[in-house]
Amino acid sequence: MKYKGFQVTHIVNITDVGHLTDDADQGEDKIAKRAKEKKIDPMELVENYIEAYFKAIDDLNMVRPNISPRATGHIIEMIDLIEILIKKGNAYEANGNVYYDISSFPGYNELAKRPIEEIQAKGRIEHDPNKRSQEDFSLWRNAAKEHIMK
Repeated sequence: MKYKGFQVTHIVNITDVGHLTDDADQGEDKIAKRAKEKKIDPMELVENYIEAYFKAIDDLNMVRPNISPRATGHIIEMIDLIEILIKKGNAYEANGNVYYDISSFPGYNELAKRPIEEIQAKGRIEHDPNKRSQEDFSLWRNAAKEHIMK
């Protein structure tokens, strides 16, 4: 797009917390798990991955993003957006977790670029009693007291 003369602001989000080890909204945080295995602080692990990511971009002679915000730097904004989704009826809280209600958005499967049957099949991986529908997905997870990243 820059080549064609467009002004571009390239933003790459850095998710430095909250990726679970399994696709069914279950399991440990991947960063916390790996940091524990390596016996380092989770944020040190994140720094290592970010450095490797930017080195790979440079090695491939790619243009770096203009902005690379980290998830942990925008927790307040996430909470604000989640509260708006709850007020609008697109999300709900259950036992400290917040889920997006995919039925509140009729075109969700088109946005997800997946047939609703595939979304439903994924939702059946492991039953989560907190969800209204197993197809709903987590926006916020209630961390256990001993969890280092919450």
